[in-house]
Amino acid sequence: MRMKSHNDRHKFCRIILRTIFIIATLAIMSACTPKNNNLDLERKNLINLTSKIEQEFLRIREEVKDLAATIVNIYADKDRLLAKSDKSLYALSSTGVLYKPIDDNGSAVFVSGHVPVNNEIRDIVSFTAAMDQKLRQLVTENPGIIQAYYNDKNSYNRIYPYFDVLNQYEPGMNIPSFNFYYLADEQHNPERKAVWVDEPYVDPAGRGWMVSAISPVYVDDKLEGVAGIDVTANSVAKQFLSDSDNLLLLDKDSTVISGNEKSIILLEMPSLVDHQYTSTVTANTYRKEDYSLLHSRSKIIRNAAQQIFKDNAKEVNIVLNDKNITIIIEQIKELKWRAIKLIY
Repeated sequence: MRMKSHNDRHKFCRIILRTIFIIATLAIMSACTPKNNNLDLERKNLINLTSKIEQEFLRIREEVKDLAATIVNIYADKDRLLAKSDKSLYALSSTGVLYKPIDDNGSAVFVSGHVPVNNEIRDIVSFTAAMDQKLRQLVTENPGIIQAYYNDKNSYNRIYPYFDVLNQYEPGMNIPSFNFYYLADEQHNPERKAVWVDEPYVDPAGRGWMVSAISPVYVDDKLEGVAGIDVTANSVAKQFLSDSDNLLLLDKDSTVISGNEKSIILLEMPSLVDHQYTSTVTANTYRKEDYSLLHSRSKIIRNAAQQIFKDNAKEVNIVLNDKNITIIIEQIKELKWRAIKLIY
């Protein structure tokens, strides 16, 4: 085609350039918009997930508060309950432990002997058997609850479901020295409310890594004991996390609480398996260094953890093993935990 003038050539060039710009813009938009839309969707899904977990933990804290109230009522009715109780259900071991040798579909009983067993303690054990129905109900009707229990000031533990306490517990245990007791006492919990032991610990009863909701039991203004409900990391994962999702739950110190194997390997951590606690326990035990993002061997991961936990970032982008990874983060305020999702 023959151009008629210099102006016509300029006009033609502007049209071509404009067309190229529009095509390039559309190409960029078509490439980026689905990714951005996908990220927005992932973020909405994560917010929805953390909201569900938050509501579940709030509900469990209310449940342990109700359990404590039930136990207070049992103490108020102790004379009547003691009159119809069966003390023959319990036996004293050679190590001075009072326990229930027969599984009668109720709770297990363990009085460690740290406070020598006397008639007063035997009476407390007998009349508090009335709480078995409530303990059983909590576990059987709530998939997230793995066990429910009562610990009293005399190192007496009543716990459901039943298990062999002599093979699992150490004689002479000072139960009030454990965090799942003392965090509810007057010094640590002056408001006398239901609280969380939000740092995962190894359960002395052998059921793996736990968090506990606990509530003090005051009778006549004196702390008699602490009611408790345990939730395992696995029970939370089974309820809310899919094996196919690249999701991790982190505690307040950046320790991995639960997550799928793929994500854990990607973050260069040891394989996460159930902790089978096969020996007796005499002190609290924590898993920290191996599964802490802030203490990762990878500088990239440590830097990402700094942004998440120190700067409260909601999104972090990293390159790890030649993978471009976007990490989105939401808080679970009830336990000061975080849920993160790896997108790549």
